[in-house]
Amino acid sequence: GAAVDAAGFTASYSQPSLLFTASYSQGAAVDAAGCSSVSFLSTSVSNSGGAGSCIAISGDSNTIRDSTVSGCAGAGVSVDGGDTETLRGSNSSVVGNYISNFSRLVRTYAPGVHFDGVGLHVGNNSVRHAPHSCMTGGGSNHVFQHTPRSPESTLDSPRLPEIGRAVGLRAQPARALRV
Repeated sequence: GAAVDAAGFTASYSQPSLLFTASYSQGAAVDAAGCSSVSFLSTSVSNSGGAGSCIAISGDSNTIRDSTVSGCAGAGVSVDGGDTETLRGSNSSVVGNYISNFSRLVRTYAPGVHFDGVGLHVGNNSVRHAPHSCMTGGGSNHVFQHTPRSPESTLDSPRLPEIGRAVGLRAQPARALRV
């Protein structure tokens, strides 16, 4: 099972899929570090007060799908996985989510989706109503697709994901990003 800290409450689950609502936390609403094969499906997360992400997940074969994330003090979703030394992909994904009203206290470099690692899939997310970046991060062999950027974002918000500035980053495929 996975250990998940949701709004200050730690619980262990034996099932690989977690469906729940987390609201009004002083830190990250959901912090699932070092987990494998965990899915957050149709989850609602809102109003986290920490400088980090509303949902932070790291490990391999994890999914955040069809969820609503809003009212975050910092980033909306943060996903990390894979091995950058061996280029082993994480097979983790952030797909079909509605992410809005994030970066309320941390106004810059707290994106709707933060990604890092190898082999992540970020697609079909709606990222809206924020003062700065839609997506930022680093790593290699990621796939980005169909993620519209909010028209009300600031002019310095990138139209395509900002890929980290680390030496040795490989090209990132971007398919049908709507701007």
